[in-house]
Amino acid sequence: MTEAIPGKEKILETALVEFASKGYEGARVDRIAIEAGVNKALIYYHFKSKEELYVSTINYLFKKSAPTELEIPSSLTVREKMLLLIRHFTTFIHHNPIFVKILDQAVNNSNNLFDNLYEQNLYFQMVMALYFEGVTKGEIRVIDEPVDYLVSLLGSCYFFYSHRNALNKFYSSHLDEKEFLEMRIRTVQDIVDRVLFQK
Repeated sequence: MTEAIPGKEKILETALVEFASKGYEGARVDRIAIEAGVNKALIYYHFKSKEELYVSTINYLFKKSAPTELEIPSSLTVREKMLLLIRHFTTFIHHNPIFVKILDQAVNNSNNLFDNLYEQNLYFQMVMALYFEGVTKGEIRVIDEPVDYLVSLLGSCYFFYSHRNALNKFYSSHLDEKEFLEMRIRTVQDIVDRVLFQK
């Protein structure tokens, strides 16, 4: 028997779809309530405003993407940990296009809503921690601008999917989704190897 999704989580899951498809300005709390099968008053019980719901929705999305449940054995080298993290991040983005769509909208929003997102740097923090661990252990070469390198690294995972519709014309159509994902993972992992671990 499938367990019912708790009320607050159901609201957030429904709000993800609404905000991704309609944007912040076009989204309606009424529609979210109807689609979630809850009373509108329950939404405002959990979230004081549409803005708070929007921010909470995106923070929830980041929490879902963050590999907090990913067990990385301490016996792995820093390189192996980094490649595992890249695989997780790329796989999540590939299977969750709504993540890319709603994040792009949040970044491009003209007000300061994006400033209120407190989860958006989780992957960056994890990659940065691995970088310093690798430098300390002598596994990663020291680079002059690690922030720029690591932002570019995560960008190679994210921005491809952000612009996938435009980039698809460059790729062979014979690849199925599983093959395409594995190709992307191999490519990004190779970039990581060459940028951080080639001395």
